[in-house]
Amino acid sequence: MALVVVAAVGLRLWGVTWSLPAGERLLTYHPDEGVNLVSGVLQDGRLRPHLDLGFYNYGTLYFYVWQAAAAVNSAYGLLSWPSPPAAPSTDSAGALILVGRLISVLSAALTVLLCGLITRRLQGRRGGLVAAAVVAVAPLSVIHSRFATVDAFATLLTTAALWASVRACRDGRTWLWLAVAGGLAGLAGAARYNAVLVLAAPLASALCIQAPWRRRALYALGAAAACAILFLVACPGAFLNWPRFSADLLFEMRKSRTGMGLLFAQTGNGWWYHLVTSLRLALGWPLLAAGLAGWALLARRGVREAAPVAAFALVTYALIGAAAVRFWRYVMPLLPALALGASALVACCGTGRRFRAPTVGGTLVAVGVAYASWLSMAYTRLMVTPDPRDQAAVAVRAAGPEATVAFATTPWYWSPPLAPEFGLPSSGASRRRAVLASEAGARLRLPAEDAEWDQSALSPPPTVVTVSDLESQDALRLRVESAVAFMAALQPRREQAFEGRAEALGLRLRKEPTLPNDLLYIWPRVTLYWSR
Repeated sequence: MALVVVAAVGLRLWGVTWSLPAGERLLTYHPDEGVNLVSGVLQDGRLRPHLDLGFYNYGTLYFYVWQAAAAVNSAYGLLSWPSPPAAPSTDSAGALILVGRLISVLSAALTVLLCGLITRRLQGRRGGLVAAAVVAVAPLSVIHSRFATVDAFATLLTTAALWASVRACRDGRTWLWLAVAGGLAGLAGAARYNAVLVLAAPLASALCIQAPWRRRALYALGAAAACAILFLVACPGAFLNWPRFSADLLFEMRKSRTGMGLLFAQTGNGWWYHLVTSLRLALGWPLLAAGLAGWALLARRGVREAAPVAAFALVTYALIGAAAVRFWRYVMPLLPALALGASALVACCGTGRRFRAPTVGGTLVAVGVAYASWLSMAYTRLMVTPDPRDQAAVAVRAAGPEATVAFATTPWYWSPPLAPEFGLPSSGASRRRAVLASEAGARLRLPAEDAEWDQSALSPPPTVVTVSDLESQDALRLRVESAVAFMAALQPRREQAFEGRAEALGLRLRKEPTLPNDLLYIWPRVTLYWSR
């Protein structure tokens, strides 16, 4: 188990410095990291630990941990990163983001360990090792535990709550473990609001134990009370700044219901989308099939102690499938449950009788782990080689300061970083004003305000036009008239495309025509359209 955890850490540290600030890049190419840093860690632009963040789109626990870790790093000078043109500093944006990323790496490593312990308790030592290995190499976990975001941290807390809930099914101190599980559910919700759904796990445990119904009800109430108390302790915005807390929470709820513009529009049934797209890319088809088949096996054998994990997985899947916003990272909390299912094909079930899986089941899991490992290495190569946006920026600058550069949409993380203002974590309107006032070393031509894909940016003809599939994928998928017309107007121009190569062990991964938005963060295609 120790070797598996160490391997998980090493795999995630390889590429953890992806796109940290350098040159003209003010922040990173992950759009949430800049917002998290500015709104969740800094106060008035300075590192200063504080409770009322004034930012409650997420729970606050991860940001408190990040603040504390950054303060320790600043005091002891453990990590530094340059902030061009200044020398390396522990308080630079790059150093602070790196601290937040290392919290995610550590969270992922502990998740691997806890997943192994859960499965070992249900299926024995071999099953625990298999489940830990599945989570250790899962491409979704490998990629998104390298970011300074709440996802890996919240997944750690949900997995810890599952571990306590499973222990409650067998341990003699049931009331204590259910209280611990409920408290961990509150902490999970304090990191990411919908992670509080893991409260379903201790509630399911309370229903499964052998005890009178009155005692079971008291256990369930105790778990719910512990959840509420620790949520308020770890996310005190509800009483420190209720107007802002309630406004941000309602905003996130509305966004989940109504969507984010073109993003995820017309992507079909949400449950089907997450199954065939999110979970397939998160694990690869072999491990996904093994996980689902393993759960069919567990259901057939009636493994009572697996009920808490199943309850959480079903409730979470029901919620994210019903939402209009369908980021890839939303299925990360489901990885431990699928790892438990996969291990059921190669280990014993927890019913007192050993079960030797058919050879085909063990082979499927072995192939799945190998394939997921290869996918993770291929994706990691994208994060350790020059980014297409940086390469495109070099090509544009080579055209000289007199070159005119046109954009299809307001520049942001999808654009070549010709000026630091491109990466500002602000609204499109304010960022547009900052970009127009910047000194980019070239003449910038943006579309008219509130008129993306505006062909007026192409008249008079610019030297080069830059388009990224991060900005064009959904507009072209939905055949938005202005986007289709804009791209048609570029056809006479000479194309120069920049795109990373996802490959490992001499084999290259083909890029699919449509990918989840938060996978494109590390795998964009940037195309420059030059005048002939």
